Amino acid sequence: MEPLSIAELETFELLRHVRTESLERLQLRAELQAVAPGEALLEAGRSNTTLYLVRSGSFEVRLDSAESRAIAVISRGESIGELSVLDHKPTSAHVIAREVSVVLAVPEEEVWNLLEHSHSFAVNLLLKLGDRLRTQNRTISAQIQRREEAFEHAARYDPLTGIHNRSWLDAALPRWIERHASTGAPLSLILADVDHFKLYNDNYGHRVGDAVLTAAARALQRVLRQGDRVARYGGDEFVVLLPETDMRRACATAERLRESLRQASPSAADPPITLSMGIAQLRADQDAGTLVDAADSALYAAKAAGRDTVRWRS
Repeated sequence: MEPLSIAELETFELLRHVRTESLERLQLRAELQAVAPGEALLEAGRSNTTLYLVRSGSFEVRLDSAESRAIAVISRGESIGELSVLDHKPTSAHVIAREVSVVLAVPEEEVWNLLEHSHSFAVNLLLKLGDRLRTQNRTISAQIQRREEAFEHAARYDPLTGIHNRSWLDAALPRWIERHASTGAPLSLILADVDHFKLYNDNYGHRVGDAVLTAAARALQRVLRQGDRVARYGGDEFVVLLPETDMRRACATAERLRESLRQASPSAADPPITLSMGIAQLRADQDAGTLVDAADSALYAAKAAGRDTVRWRS
């Protein structure tokens, strides 16, 4: 490839306002290189002694691996590899061509020559490194936020069914009770148990057992109102919280839940999935533990009555 003209060299971010004699030296010592789509210009963990100026095309910056999600794009006029040239440490990211691209490869000794003889180049480089540092800080902050959100989600939701888990319920139920106790509004709790769940695991394996639990969770969610909540209490048990709902309406909801689950049974499940349910309505003297105990007592009565039924404790 023909050397770049002085006018084109001046279009690169790092070469703005650099004196002509320095650019003329660069014309003789820097080389143009073509990079194919998907080709790595830099690989994380490897040393680099070349500063690259992007003449055409673009590159993706990827942190974890060459196949990971891009965190930044470097385009025409920008630079690649400044920091590794300066500190002689392995590069921290993969830089992959997005398309057919052309770069101007500036050897390390020319970078230091520009730093020594061009105040403008030194300022441009300093500004570029500051911009990269700010971008890196934003990336790190975003990664930390995503991890925190993932941890928070894992702490509140059951990974199998996607509904709230026991930890969420233990934290949320006392707050629900306190709020309803202060307003006097009714609060009902349903404790539901998948009938003969062990048979599904024993007869068909845990994959079908997991499908049964997932079907039960989805069937419960379909019937509930927007303000209602369902959580996996443990194993094959679910808790349904019904705010501002008295016993009569809670019983009607429970019957709809049972019917919804019958219709949602996976084809591999035999017999069809059914639920036994126990309902308790919050009393003035109850806390979270005694409310769940009351629903559990009603659930026991439902099982004793032959399962696939609803019982309640006033």
